[in-house]
Amino acid sequence: MGELLEFWNNLSPEAVGLAAFFVACVFIVVVGVPLARRLGERLRRSLRRRMSKRRQMTPWHRRQKQRRQRAALMKGLAVIAVLPVLVIGALLAAYLVLPERFGFVGVYMDNAREVAQSWITDERSFSTSEPRVDRRGQSSSTVTSASVRVIDGDTLELNGQRIRLHAIDAPERSQRCASADGGNWNCAAAAERRLRQLVSGSNMRCAQRDTDRYGRLVAVCYADGVDVNEVLVREGLAWAYRQYGRDYVGAERRARNEARGIWQAETMPPWEYRRR
Repeated sequence: MGELLEFWNNLSPEAVGLAAFFVACVFIVVVGVPLARRLGERLRRSLRRRMSKRRQMTPWHRRQKQRRQRAALMKGLAVIAVLPVLVIGALLAAYLVLPERFGFVGVYMDNAREVAQSWITDERSFSTSEPRVDRRGQSSSTVTSASVRVIDGDTLELNGQRIRLHAIDAPERSQRCASADGGNWNCAAAAERRLRQLVSGSNMRCAQRDTDRYGRLVAVCYADGVDVNEVLVREGLAWAYRQYGRDYVGAERRARNEARGIWQAETMPPWEYRRR
């Protein structure tokens, strides 16, 4: 049993997704194809009997026969239509039970929600380029490159406005992270330094998601079109902050599998470090 669990934990998200797709295909072949075959056979027999007895059947009998045929057809179509729903439901259930193994489902959901929100809701944006008009026809606020300042590994200041990076949590300034050689390293300084490299001289744009209790904007920031939040998580310089969003769970998994940055050894996440 332990070996089976170890094998399961070592599976990549792509392998898990492929296995789920294979199971869905087998289910469709085993259930859907025989059902469609039976339905076709029933319709064929029905048509044959109708043609042979057409002259003997009254209009009332013909109508009853047609109703039964339509009902059988609708049942078959309903079963076939339900199969994709069952597959999607199975993936969602697996994601809720084992989010670490099926995190890619949450990533796809979050990406879809982000696209939908970009069309439905108003985003408050900041840009270091010329004033632009987004696809909803609303003018975005602008600041200059000199206004961009890094506060720490997950906080920026644009034109005097503090911005907390959405759905990530970088190490605290006083926090040290364990290294692979048994020592420790200044991961907080590394995260802050990398963030400064990303935003320095870049065309910055931040899309607001929320406002936190300290009055800071919570946003996803882009440097020359690159998601800064994701870069920090993918390079092992920040954790995916699942409490506030699952946008970067997939990026965190890749960093952990490659033992990058904070994942080279066991390190206390910052939300636990702050409670000490």
